Amino acid sequence: MNAMRNIECLETAFFQISSMIITQKGLDTTLELIVRESLNCLNAHRATIFLMDEKNSLIKTQFTYTSDQSYSQGELFEEKEVALKSFKENKSFLLREPKDFSELFKYGKGERKLTSLMCIPLSFQNRVIKVLSVVLIGKESSFDEKDLQLLSIFGNYAFIALEKAYWHSEVRKAVSLQKTYEQYLENIQNHLQDLIKKDHPNAEENIERLLAEKDSVGFNTYLNALSKNFNIPIISLKNFSLNSLLQKAVGEKYAENNKIVVLEKSADTIKLALAEPTKYLMDEIRRIMPPRKKIKFYLADPDEVELSFKKHYNPFSINRFK
Repeated sequence: MNAMRNIECLETAFFQISSMIITQKGLDTTLELIVRESLNCLNAHRATIFLMDEKNSLIKTQFTYTSDQSYSQGELFEEKEVALKSFKENKSFLLREPKDFSELFKYGKGERKLTSLMCIPLSFQNRVIKVLSVVLIGKESSFDEKDLQLLSIFGNYAFIALEKAYWHSEVRKAVSLQKTYEQYLENIQNHLQDLIKKDHPNAEENIERLLAEKDSVGFNTYLNALSKNFNIPIISLKNFSLNSLLQKAVGEKYAENNKIVVLEKSADTIKLALAEPTKYLMDEIRRIMPPRKKIKFYLADPDEVELSFKKHYNPFSINRFK
């Protein structure tokens, strides 16, 4: 099978997919289009995106398209088994013809059998989250290496769509947090105005008091919002002293640049305080840590973190944080 001959089909598919990604039509809508165009451009009988059911470690169908309704259920078990291997091994598979299937499972003769299959893992942030699969059923022709390369291009578009949706979500969260903080500051300003109107003789004294409290009240609210958003507890670093040996667990320079304080470290667990948490930073820390190391994140006041970095290291300090 030489799907590369159909240049016009490919041009149309790539234009539609890229346009949908740019205009942010929605992740699911974009992935559905990728599945449909994979089917059409590869002249396949069925194209599917599978995802993992984390509860029972089984895969399930997210989107599927067929060239004919009669191909919707044919030999779904074998296709899922190969897709599951792709999930577990983070590896693409090309099964050119029926004899290739016999290496994986008992493959009997008969009509409407899978005759060729390709699947590729769709990874995001070093983790396979979906698998794109296309199959031929009961057909003499088969997929080849060129077809697998073409399917990988569709997979790359899926990765771009996943990444863009992720960062768009992160921006929305950041905007929401900023609005929450600004709203609390506005409430304080309104409170000041009310005091001026209702208690004019003591207004100056009350204004000075509230202005002194304004930053701490607003920032505490902001910290609480951050804590809730990232589901990490807030701790105090007052009278905390950095330990150089602990800081080396994530790299002293890296920790200083990203405002990370290493609180404790054992063979299986490390506790980190972050002044400026982001999903990207937390995922990056998880990537650089050993796979079996349990990471516990905490949120700290940026001023307290900054102060702890300005103090001299005390390698023998025993810190108590709360």
